[in-house]
Amino acid sequence: MSCGVNEVAGARVVGPLGSGYHRAASACLPRSREPEIMPDSHPTDPDEVQLERRGGLAVVTLNRPKALNALTLGMYRRLDPQLVAWAVDPAIHAVLIRGAGDRAFCAGGDVRAVYEAGQGKSDGLTADFFREEYCLIERVYRFPKPYIALLSGITMGGGAGVSIHGSHRVATERFLFAMPETAIGLFPDVGATVFLNRCPGRIGRYLGLTGVRIKAADALYCGLATHYIPAADTIEGIVAALAAETGDWAREALASLAKASPTSLKITLQQLRMSARLDVAEALQLEYRMTQHVMQRHDFFEGVRAMLVDKDQAPKWQPATLAEVSEDEVAFYFQPIGERELQFTKGRIP
Repeated sequence: MSCGVNEVAGARVVGPLGSGYHRAASACLPRSREPEIMPDSHPTDPDEVQLERRGGLAVVTLNRPKALNALTLGMYRRLDPQLVAWAVDPAIHAVLIRGAGDRAFCAGGDVRAVYEAGQGKSDGLTADFFREEYCLIERVYRFPKPYIALLSGITMGGGAGVSIHGSHRVATERFLFAMPETAIGLFPDVGATVFLNRCPGRIGRYLGLTGVRIKAADALYCGLATHYIPAADTIEGIVAALAAETGDWAREALASLAKASPTSLKITLQQLRMSARLDVAEALQLEYRMTQHVMQRHDFFEGVRAMLVDKDQAPKWQPATLAEVSEDEVAFYFQPIGERELQFTKGRIP
């Protein structure tokens, strides 16, 4: 059943109705009654789900780190219509979803709110929460573009629901998966009926019954994750790993990193991370694009001055630290440059 685009709060329609991809939200309501438009009694702080664009990439950040990014009804209602819009937006080529902080991608749904509703403190939430959660998950499953979940830290319950049904699930060494619903008197939901049954053998039954926690290697084997990238594959992670070593090689590497431009370090790692499958022509085109962005910034000219012109060996980098080099700044160096892109002439060399 495809979940729809009429939001219960505000009755706003986003995108065409009746397509094979999305239908009206009334399809997600019980068939025994007509859809009833009610005011949103479960609003979310907009900062709890941060939505942004980086070129053709839409980025979703679940931003409740103190609550392990647990999903509230308001968060479902903020994300769902945005997925509808991105699905039909030709400028968006993929969606990335991640969790804020370093402890969790998402530890599940906000079951405490459901508990309080069950005690008579919130009318309708016990139905609305699960219906709208499941509708969002079905939308993730049907999403027509790459949907990439970056799974670093705890991923349980609803967190599995908004990630495992997407096209790409990228786990780090911090990934920790479980479906612990039997411990709270529920059952494995959020589409676990499907993804647990697709685990090899009867591993899915073991995971669903026991709620046992597994890490990245087991998740890859079970098909719950599709890719693995070490979280240490950031400059900060590399520095921390080197600092934990005692050998001379680690001290020398740290000394070299300390002298380099923080911006150059971050864009170099991103360059190598994203280009493993490029051929020589594609790599040169990428590098040319990067040079043109570098020419608009400070560090290249400062580095040449310090090393080759004045030879004081004391460049003043801007920004001066890794922490000050934002993700947006890194992304700047990879933005297309339009008609100025490097083009190679076709044809045979005489």
